[in-house]
Amino acid sequence: MSLTEYGWADGGSRSPFIVKSKCQAALVYAATRRLSDLRTELGLQSIYEFYWNDQPAAKTASWPFFAGMVKTNGASKPTLAAFTAAVQNQPPPAGLALAAACPASRQSTS
Repeated sequence: MSLTEYGWADGGSRSPFIVKSKCQAALVYAATRRLSDLRTELGLQSIYEFYWNDQPAAKTASWPFFAGMVKTNGASKPTLAAFTAAVQNQPPPAGLALAAACPASRQSTS
């Protein structure tokens, strides 16, 4: 089984999926590690982060346009480093652990 389209955005119109950039990275890191830890129990063969790169859109567009790990200009967002560390089973990059990057109300990946 594959799990598809998990992630958060760092821009767009109001949505519970919109967080600050560092929190986006921390949530993607935590969710990726958690899914990896549960892969056998859940029967996961693969997981897919929602978007690789942000999509060109007005700043007021829907949140999915801002859910990427790379900005529309090709620059990496903190999420790319966090995702890379997670899939390599490494600690989160400095400042990108949930407790450091997200408010208490956002420190859950469920």
